[in-house]
Amino acid sequence: MRVKVVAGTGLTSKALCWWGNGFGGYSHAAAVLPSGELLDARYDHVGGQPPGVRIRPDGYEKWLRWQVIDIPSSAAQDAAWERYLRSQIGRPYDSRGILSFILGTQPADDGMWFCSALQAEALQKCGRMSDIGIPPQQVTPDGLAMLARAIGGKVWESFNDDD
Repeated sequence: MRVKVVAGTGLTSKALCWWGNGFGGYSHAAAVLPSGELLDARYDHVGGQPPGVRIRPDGYEKWLRWQVIDIPSSAAQDAAWERYLRSQIGRPYDSRGILSFILGTQPADDGMWFCSALQAEALQKCGRMSDIGIPPQQVTPDGLAMLARAIGGKVWESFNDDD
C-alpha cells in the first residue's frame, strides 16, 4: 500500500502547510491505488470529480512537493485497505473536521472525511496501524507521513519544486 502526501500551489494549500508544519509541510494526503489512481477526500472539484471521497487520476493537480510512502503490508492487509477505502467513495468532505483542528475542538465522527483522516482510518481498519491514541480526525497530512514512516514506510518517490 502507498500513500501520497503533497503540498499544493493554492493559497489554501499553502496555509495548511504553514499551519501543519511550517512552509515545509504537506497540505493533502491520498491513497495510491494499484492502478496508480489516487483515492482521496477533497473539498473542491478537481480531476473531473466533485468534492468528497473520490478516485482521481494521479497528476490532476500541480504540486510544489510530494512524497509517495510505500508501507510494507501483507496481501490480506492490502485487500482490506483498498476495500475499506472504496467503501467510502461518495462520502462528503468534512469541512467541520478541518475547523476542529483550527479551533482545537473535539472532531465529530459522522461519516464525513478529510484527506489525512480517511487515510489514517483505512490504515487502522486493515490492521496495518494500531490505535494511535487520537481519533483519525486529528491526523494531519504531516502526521500521516510520520505515522506511515513509523510503521516501516519508506519514501518510494519524492519531488520538490519549492525553488
